[in-house]
Amino acid sequence: MIRGPGEAKWERRSSASGGPQTDFSNMGQCEGNGNFMHFSTGSVKPGGSAFLESRWLYPKPGAQCLQFFLYNTGAADDVLNVWVREHDEVNPSGKLELFKSISGGVMGSWELHNIQLNVTRKARVVFEGVRGKDPSTGGFSLDDINLSSTKCPQHIWHIRNITGLLATTPVGEKLYSPRFLSPAGYSFQVNKMSSLHLMDLSTLKESKARPDCFVFVCVFYSVNQIKYNTILSYIIYKRERLKVYR
Repeated sequence: MIRGPGEAKWERRSSASGGPQTDFSNMGQCEGNGNFMHFSTGSVKPGGSAFLESRWLYPKPGAQCLQFFLYNTGAADDVLNVWVREHDEVNPSGKLELFKSISGGVMGSWELHNIQLNVTRKARVVFEGVRGKDPSTGGFSLDDINLSSTKCPQHIWHIRNITGLLATTPVGEKLYSPRFLSPAGYSFQVNKMSSLHLMDLSTLKESKARPDCFVFVCVFYSVNQIKYNTILSYIIYKRERLKVYR
């Protein structure tokens, strides 16, 4: 990663005041190893910013997914902007396009973020941390930034304090995710059994055009599980097949 111009800088850290205390990759398991990039919004005046740019990216045609872990301890009106700077003959210095703005506010854990890109020329990903007007004693921390030639997951379910929940949840009882909406127009939930290794899926749909038309959905899910400290995340990818019965 390349630090941008200006006095305010992203810094390479192994810990930060107010969090995080470790990077995401190692979670403190490898003493002396593990770093992340941190921008302290409290170190600049309101409106101040700092830029962090990736190396040159030469994306392949097709779907592209930018993924990164963010630890957010900034003020509520601090903002992390994610830009892409594409270069071509018309714009040799690069043309910036904003893909996502993430508001500040203390989250207290590493959070996975996904951004679907559509980059056709060589480019750089640019992270811009911006200080708001409110007092700030924290900032933004980034780790495990990755660009892959695939579609981003449609939904992510973060389960906080999963260790404590599993210890106090009766055997056989389920934890329910929020209701997610699929592009096909039906909603579904993920049911987490009282075990780290067992889960269930249920799907629901109501036909808006025909109330008397029931749509049974056969869904194939690929679910990736990430567990770190007391946070459990399910990353849900979906391939579907619809069958309609009247």
